[in-house]
Amino acid sequence: MAAKRKKSDDISFSGFSKPESNYFKMPNDWPNITAKITSLAELKVVEYVLRHTWGYEEYGISKKITTDEFMNGRKRLDETRIDKGTGLSNRSVIDGLRRAVAHGLLVEEVDDSDKARVKKRYKLKMKSFQEDPQSGVKKVHTGVKKLHSNCEETSQRSERNTIERNKYVVVKDLIDRGISPNVAHELYKDYPEDYLHKKIELLDYLVETRSPLISRNSAGYLRTAITEDYIPPKGFKTKAEREIEETEERRLLEGIDEELRAEQEKEHTRREQIIATYQIPETALNIWERALDQLRGQFSRVYFDTWVKDSILLSIENGVATIGVENRPAQEWLSDRAQSTVVSVLTGLLGEPISVSFEVLH
Repeated sequence: MAAKRKKSDDISFSGFSKPESNYFKMPNDWPNITAKITSLAELKVVEYVLRHTWGYEEYGISKKITTDEFMNGRKRLDETRIDKGTGLSNRSVIDGLRRAVAHGLLVEEVDDSDKARVKKRYKLKMKSFQEDPQSGVKKVHTGVKKLHSNCEETSQRSERNTIERNKYVVVKDLIDRGISPNVAHELYKDYPEDYLHKKIELLDYLVETRSPLISRNSAGYLRTAITEDYIPPKGFKTKAEREIEETEERRLLEGIDEELRAEQEKEHTRREQIIATYQIPETALNIWERALDQLRGQFSRVYFDTWVKDSILLSIENGVATIGVENRPAQEWLSDRAQSTVVSVLTGLLGEPISVSFEVLH
């Protein structure tokens, strides 16, 4: 009885996407090359190196790819996978790489300067200029071009141009901070761009804060910070983090400003309603405004803002000044603790004896 097939084997491939920006060029003799490969593992690891070199239009350049990445996909800085890898087991990856190197399809570069952390890099074996029969052929632009509906040609920025521009920026930043050009290029090959940017920002922060960590050799510190993944000191924030904080702070301040404007508008509306309800004359408003200026200096800021500021002179009749207050506690506090002060201020302003009465506003 035949063994039952796995469920995944029954899933049919949905089809290739139309090649626009999701493909890269393969060598014309690739069918002839694969015809000689009898090991599926060897074929898969060669294709994976091909994808991560030629796929970025990088020819003759080695890439640091671990066995785990060959198995499960190369990692980004945040530990997520770029792709699904080869799907091979650990043993199959090792066997496939051994066969590919032995057959001259791949070149393996080993850095064992640190015995505890041996690094391996892989690249496709390329022909020299003299050996390549295509070397004498003039290179022509083969990129796909798109046309607008009005037949105007648009220029697409190639992935290689983007990569080269990003590389130039990162490498230049490293060199500007004392790293030698050769080392800067090696660091760019070994570490993600975002990771390098963060370490550069760390160095700039330490320089700005005059940290003793980099007083002697800032370039040496930067290189070690990258290779050893130094933990930033407390208080350090990347440019992106600072921008987020500044944005949140602006939003908070804008919210506070909006609340203040709303409160001021509310107070203005309330004052206008009181003036209309009690038909307060302009002279009374002017007298009380002058009185408040003097009373502000007679009480602490807390007492003035709590009990006095929102009061208003309603009228002056028969030597009695009636002062409106917002609530009962304000009425009691002013009657018990501020009446004599208010009387003194109003008497001075009006030039005649005045008594006061405090009334809760409706």
